[in-house]
Amino acid sequence: MKSLMSFFNQHAKVMPALLSITIILIEASIALYILRNI
Repeated sequence: MKSLMSFFNQHAKVMPALLSITIILIEASIALYILRNI
């Protein structure tokens, strides 16, 4: 149980960074798609 909690604590620190990176990638791809259609 303790190991599970430490595992979640480690991922709680990593997840926001991964989430922001994926959001940036999605926004960049959407922007490229819009620019290509104009």
